[in-house]
Amino acid sequence: MTNVYIGVVVFVLVIGASLGILSRTENSALETVKSELEDTVEAVSTLATTSPSSLTADIIFALDVPKKENVPQDALSTPPRSISADTVPVPADFTFKPEWRDTVVNLICANNYGESMTSGSGVMVDPRGVILTNAHVATSFLFGDWPSPSLFNCSVRVGSPAYPAYRAVLLYIPDEYVRDTVAQLYKPDDSAYIYGENDYALLLISGRTNPSASLPASFASLPLSTGSISPSGAFQYMLGYPAGFLGGQTVLRDLYMISSPVAVQETRMIGGGAGVDTMVFNGSIAGQHGSSGGAVIGHEGTLTGIPTFMDGEAGPTTDDNVLNAISINYINRDLKQDTGFTLNEFLARSDLKAIADEFIKQHGDEYRHLYTDSWKKHQQILIPGAQ
Repeated sequence: MTNVYIGVVVFVLVIGASLGILSRTENSALETVKSELEDTVEAVSTLATTSPSSLTADIIFALDVPKKENVPQDALSTPPRSISADTVPVPADFTFKPEWRDTVVNLICANNYGESMTSGSGVMVDPRGVILTNAHVATSFLFGDWPSPSLFNCSVRVGSPAYPAYRAVLLYIPDEYVRDTVAQLYKPDDSAYIYGENDYALLLISGRTNPSASLPASFASLPLSTGSISPSGAFQYMLGYPAGFLGGQTVLRDLYMISSPVAVQETRMIGGGAGVDTMVFNGSIAGQHGSSGGAVIGHEGTLTGIPTFMDGEAGPTTDDNVLNAISINYINRDLKQDTGFTLNEFLARSDLKAIADEFIKQHGDEYRHLYTDSWKKHQQILIPGAQ
């Protein structure tokens, strides 16, 4: 039985963390959820210390995309509020709107069988609580309620600093992403892996972290871009929860949202695709580990893409890194090919909970076992309670 503790950072942040008491904050929103925040941390801490220790960061690493990205971030002191870093000149008619922050969330999953967690970002795209994120962030949610006890304890956090507010279930993840990623997990290099391809997913908020609390009537959300991909030179804003150099305690209690103006340096195709698929940005303070699945917002106030992967190896600072964001245009084309729906068409359907339930009923066990069978074959890792 594998029993190796690895602190690995790939595109979803993996942290070797000791889960403990969270510090008090003066944020009024945090005060209203203080009890449910403490309950969540207590539950995760208990599971992490009483469950079998053979399942550790190895499993979280196995969920991630192959090891291309090794992206650092500048060391940041804990700020007193959300950070807005002006790194490029922005046209006077392109104004940052504070309400955009209400649409971006932190997606965090604690490994119930070891002292580790994953952290990424997401963006609300429907007032009923639909979150668009990267597939490599959402994969952990496959195991958020499976088996019993579950492999991960996942929550949707909001605010700055981030605090746990909601639970979410997987609404959609591309079949090709799951199969390609599992096939790549234990290969010696990533030369055959196409970064960004099919790397998107949808989550649906299903409840509060405090089961006795009710969901809001609607959620703040961003409209989706319906035009072509933003061209080179176009100014955008990037938002997310970067955490590449933060320790586990800091991620739990002091993870802040960062927003930054950026300019599209170039556009690219994914693999041998027929269309223009990604927007490329030179180093941005918002484009680091943990920002995967966050928001890239264009001049019209629409969501134009989500940060997804970095070029090559990391540079010594964020200024040296090159970030690729897959475009809404690409997601629309790929989703249409897979399901017959564009994103807006997918979201226009009425009963999203029933759609999520049916998706998990049809694919949940199959996708989970693709991962668990691979872990068992290559590392002799067994999941207690998994059939």
